Amino acid sequence: MKAAKTEEKPLIVWVEDNRDYQTVVKEWLLPRYDVVTYDNGEDFLEDLQDMQPDMIMLDVRLPGPDGFKLCRKVRAESRLKSVPILFLTSNEEDEAYIEHLDVGGTGFINKPVDKKKLLSVIGELVDGERLGA
Repeated sequence: MKAAKTEEKPLIVWVEDNRDYQTVVKEWLLPRYDVVTYDNGEDFLEDLQDMQPDMIMLDVRLPGPDGFKLCRKVRAESRLKSVPILFLTSNEEDEAYIEHLDVGGTGFINKPVDKKKLLSVIGELVDGERLGA
């Protein structure tokens, strides 16, 4: 018999349009975190009022509003101002990195990323500690 959970896992909300990538990375995260994924920015924005995530991950290039526009919208919500926002993207342009800072992003990782690095960065942002994987 499995013991009842004594505390909830932190919630990560992730907007990523590549479903195969979502599947792989979600498997990495689920042992430590609850993960809710969205394929596009419009659906994410519709649900934003009802969310209280511990972290948000955004791709830069998305159908509908891109990750930078989504980040601005999140930062406009006073209750979400301190939520870490991690950009996880294949966009390697210097301008994209600079823009993530301008719109209020907390971190920026280029895809592909390995499991250890991703879990370490998320651990620092969500839990305030470096996690080994």
